[in-house]
Amino acid sequence: MAMPPSPQALQKMNIPDLKDLLKFKGLPVGSNKADSAKKTLKVELLNPTSVIHDMSAEGIWAWKREFNQYPLCPKYLANLKKQVKIEKECVKDDRNAALFHVHFPRSELNKLGYPHWDNHPAQNLLKLDVENKRHEQKISSNLPPLISDDVDISAGHIRDLGGSIG
Repeated sequence: MAMPPSPQALQKMNIPDLKDLLKFKGLPVGSNKADSAKKTLKVELLNPTSVIHDMSAEGIWAWKREFNQYPLCPKYLANLKKQVKIEKECVKDDRNAALFHVHFPRSELNKLGYPHWDNHPAQNLLKLDVENKRHEQKISSNLPPLISDDVDISAGHIRDLGGSIG
């Protein structure tokens, strides 16, 4: 077991070496104060009735004590506002899609009376066959002949029998 560095050795280390030492020991490398301040700021921005929406960046920075410990708060506030706006738009789109699905549920069968292909159990089998490259093994020379390939059955033969085609 290695001995920990002495306090004098720690004082002589530069910041990247100290960060590497913390990572090696499995300790967090950075301040969680900024993370908690950013989390609180995001919660306030997500709240539509928060007073934070009427404040300037400097006012927000001075508003709570934990924001003062986050020195880049005014700088990153604009980016965080954009991020929250994008997140709200995504939530709105997801909500509209869910409401559409609730109000207009998909029938089990398509217009032709067949099950939908995208949620049919056979689709999983097809994906498995493509992964195993079984479609490359099935070439026309390996397949059984089609009915139309049979010489005994032809349009003229059926016409002679009195049947109709198509």
